[in-house]
Amino acid sequence: MKRLHFIAASAIAVTLLLGSCSKEATLPKDNQLSNESYRNKGLLNLKGDRIDEILRDLKSSDYSLTFQKAYPEHGISRTSYGDGSFLHFADPKKLGFNLNYDKVPIWKIPKMIVPTCPDMAIDIHRLDAIKDILAKADVRQFGALQTINFLGGGGFLADEQHLAQYKNAQPDKIDELTKDLSLEKFLILNLPGKSAGHFTRSFYGTADLNKIILKPGQDLREILKPTLKGCFDPVILDAIRERLQKFDPVAFGGLAVRSIDQNVAVMY
Repeated sequence: MKRLHFIAASAIAVTLLLGSCSKEATLPKDNQLSNESYRNKGLLNLKGDRIDEILRDLKSSDYSLTFQKAYPEHGISRTSYGDGSFLHFADPKKLGFNLNYDKVPIWKIPKMIVPTCPDMAIDIHRLDAIKDILAKADVRQFGALQTINFLGGGGFLADEQHLAQYKNAQPDKIDELTKDLSLEKFLILNLPGKSAGHFTRSFYGTADLNKIILKPGQDLREILKPTLKGCFDPVILDAIRERLQKFDPVAFGGLAVRSIDQNVAVMY
């Protein structure tokens, strides 16, 4: 968040941010402990690293937490835990997102500076326990954090400042240029304040790169390096490139589409 250091990204202000976490998987019910279970086990009162203990039996790809500073007196001994990037999806209704999307990309890449940022874990109850610890560590920064579920399991933490980008989203020029294209065929992740100001949020499209291209251990940054990050269907990306260049030749004249394999390309 600028406070948990940007899971994902705010466009106007998420992302995904992606290291092939499989947040769509869910843990067995006997592994999904309630907050009360954590308290009964004493995990919220440990003298060591509490977050390590809460997440101890999960793979590092199953969670992503980043903070501006450590809080050792509260059991948070490091500024980052797990993967540094990710891409998952949330229910638009849960976010108050009213555009024509059936799922909303939540993404994170390292060193993305935004007002707030989400952090995620595959087990929602563990995430709630971490939220309790954070609120005790710094109530001003973390006291208002909310837990938002991902589609398919797990979730992320965010405050109202981060969630406002979804609730306030309005159709923009990029939506207009792509309105006849299948959202599942592309994903554009764009940092705020770039691309000639034509982008008003950090994401367009809903292509699930976890299933399409990312391999275990691979990072989002390995395939989406430029400021304007488009990925997936080569034909769709080429159409987007042509429309952007026609709309603003100066801003987008240098855009190119590069194939990664026969069925996947990137736009940069």
